[in-house]
Amino acid sequence: MSLPTCTVVSASNDGTLKAWNPHATSADDLMPTVIGDHMDYVRCVVYSRERNWVASGSFDRTVKIWDLQHPRADPLSTLALPDSDSSAKASVYALATQPSGHLIAAGSPERVVRLWDSRTGKKVHKLVGHTDNIRSLLLSDDGKYVRAVPFPFLCNSSCVRSAPERII
Repeated sequence: MSLPTCTVVSASNDGTLKAWNPHATSADDLMPTVIGDHMDYVRCVVYSRERNWVASGSFDRTVKIWDLQHPRADPLSTLALPDSDSSAKASVYALATQPSGHLIAAGSPERVVRLWDSRTGKKVHKLVGHTDNIRSLLLSDDGKYVRAVPFPFLCNSSCVRSAPERII
């Protein structure tokens, strides 16, 4: 089963990720398709248009990558925070990726931004420097810059970091 070209993806406190067809005309098409689930609240999603996947971040301390072209029960990949970060503060609050989807940035209440290579599933960098929760992230199209905004959303307390060349 393939999802429609125009799809709305939602994340919920019930731990699920669902896809909706906003242009559905029949009652059956109005029902959402469950893309996948987490063990705890799903806090954020991000879309890679070139790879046609979504990544979801959760309070269960994982980032999961889901295939939109061929939805299945298991994620394409699960990016877990290191065991040393097993506290509640290691939850994923924000995600970002660039169009190619090669790099995923995840922000958390532990005040760091982690970068993963989505092709290998390996964590490639940890950006430290905020004094509060990371609630929002932007990643430049070329993957070279990350903008993280802590809570509360104060522009003067955001940071712009350059990602290492070797991971792009």
